[in-house]
Amino acid sequence: MRCRRSPVQNAVWRGSGNGLQIVISNIEKKDRGEYCCRLSDGKRATEKCFELTVKEPIAFLDTPTEQVATENQAYVIKCEVTGDPTPEIQWKVRGQLWKGK
Repeated sequence: MRCRRSPVQNAVWRGSGNGLQIVISNIEKKDRGEYCCRLSDGKRATEKCFELTVKEPIAFLDTPTEQVATENQAYVIKCEVTGDPTPEIQWKVRGQLWKGK
C-alpha cells in the first residue's frame, strides 16, 4: 500500500492490518487538496483519490458589541465576519429578520 500527497507538516502515518491512516495534528488550509492511496499486490493496482476541504471557522472581526449613534445623523452599523466558505450574513432587528428596503 502506498499513499501520496505533497508533504504535509504535522502529519503522522499510522498503519496496521489492511489500512493506513494519515493523522494531521493541526490541520491548516494549506493541507487541502487531492489525496490518493494506491494499492498493489504486485500484479494488480488500484487507486482511490479524494479531495480534502479544510473549513475556516466563522469569526467576527471589527464588530463592537455596543455601537452608539447620534440621532438625526447617518450611521453605519458594523458586522464584519470571516470564514471559509464565506458565511452568509443576515440581520435581525428587535428579534425580527430584516430584509432591508
